[in-house]
Amino acid sequence: MSFVRKNNVYAVGVGDFIAYKNGEFAAMGKVNTETMMEFTASYLDIRGGKRGKLVARYAHSSNATFSVIAANYSPTILKASMGGEDITYGCVPQEDPLTMVTRTITLTKTPIAVGDIGADVWIKYDGLMIGKITASTTTVVIPATAPFNTIPDSSSVCAIYNYQNLAASTFTMPAEVAPEIWHFFIDIDLCSDKSGAGIIGREVVEIPLGQLNPEQTINATMDGYSESKLSGVMLADTSGVNACGGHGIYAYVTTEITNENWYDSVYSVGNDIDDVEIAKSATYAIQLFGLQYGNTYITLDPDYYDDLTFVFDAGTAVGSTFNDTTGVVTASTTAGTATLEVSVTNKTSIPTYTLEIVVS
Repeated sequence: MSFVRKNNVYAVGVGDFIAYKNGEFAAMGKVNTETMMEFTASYLDIRGGKRGKLVARYAHSSNATFSVIAANYSPTILKASMGGEDITYGCVPQEDPLTMVTRTITLTKTPIAVGDIGADVWIKYDGLMIGKITASTTTVVIPATAPFNTIPDSSSVCAIYNYQNLAASTFTMPAEVAPEIWHFFIDIDLCSDKSGAGIIGREVVEIPLGQLNPEQTINATMDGYSESKLSGVMLADTSGVNACGGHGIYAYVTTEITNENWYDSVYSVGNDIDDVEIAKSATYAIQLFGLQYGNTYITLDPDYYDDLTFVFDAGTAVGSTFNDTTGVVTASTTAGTATLEVSVTNKTSIPTYTLEIVVS
């Protein structure tokens, strides 16, 4: 992916991600092998006439997916992909190396029953599993009868049992999967072809509604480590469209160049209407824009006004005024013509734009 500025800019390597759920922080991570976003459209061919000639093609649907592979293992990501729920459980196995004293051992935890497994303590001696003893406290008496009579008193044994760790966190993996929907930010470095420039900025992809795919692999290997794959589909966000519906958006893609001013890539400014005519005592809000290299433009709303210089002349429309904070022209009761000059304060190479306002 490249972007036209004064120098060519490229997205390089992989990125970082931050995810939110219901407005609250959910997860973040360093991506180690892959950052991928894919946008596709499906076309419907409209054919008619003899031998079914192609007369039109209509893009009737689209699909947008994303995928990042996090270097860290994340139970949060696993739970979100599976649509799991947090529960109070924390039941885990425990192994205690103990010394039997007068046929008695003292466990470090209290054994509990888990599912079809009772509150049993399995005794391992000399590398062999000898048998189990049901216990409800930490004190366990090992009988001198078979099969435990093969264990001499004062021997070292291994006690294996289940206990509840109240500090542990547990989530369910439901049979009916309903993956969560998160709000993602994916951050990718940008570099330039200019010699010695190095990393000059970043590309930030914001996905307001990213539904995770219900797929995860916990891959434990001798010579590697388990990663957490985050992939999913972008759902259309219609929260910002008009009351009649609209098509919505999948993502916002923002290019941020380090230490760049908004006007560095602008070569001209203007208003959406060059010749404005308003009635006496009426108001008009200017709608400025800046033309950028690469045939794009930005809308210059009042947030940009601190970098602009305005010179307003009421001219023959005596008494008309201009508010350089809100960008609103207020016409007087006198008919005539006023002018507004707009220039970029710190970039004199951009020509001054003159807007003519006729009050009638």
